[in-house]
Amino acid sequence: MLNRKQLALTALRFLCYFGIMENKFNNTETESTPAVAVESKQQTLFHWIAINGASCALAGYPLPVPTVKPTPELLIGFPTHDEAVQAQRFLLTAPVECLSPKLAEWRLRALLPESDITIVMPAHPERPTTGATHWFVGGKAI
Repeated sequence: MLNRKQLALTALRFLCYFGIMENKFNNTETESTPAVAVESKQQTLFHWIAINGASCALAGYPLPVPTVKPTPELLIGFPTHDEAVQAQRFLLTAPVECLSPKLAEWRLRALLPESDITIVMPAHPERPTTGATHWFVGGKAI
């Protein structure tokens, strides 16, 4: 039987597969690239949550699009630390039936042209582990 995180991610993959959610979330690049360019060389920083299986890791401070090990199934970047903490708390404590609608809401919010969040679905997620989540930007460990 699927746990609630696996169920939610399965539902999101279903939506992407059938074209309800488009390729914006199927980012195959795992290198550090800006979510949104601001002026010439600045990058927008987000407070990232990495979701992999039943685990949900929060980056310690804002980053451009990171590389994460193990590679998660989903990365969600929020504009503020408080919003990311609230999202992580929700993902870890909400009833199963509430996860899919909330994840779908974040996905739809990320589609808006002036969206303040971003979502990345790495092409080759790794199996969840019991160890620490490691964050990298530009090939350097954070």
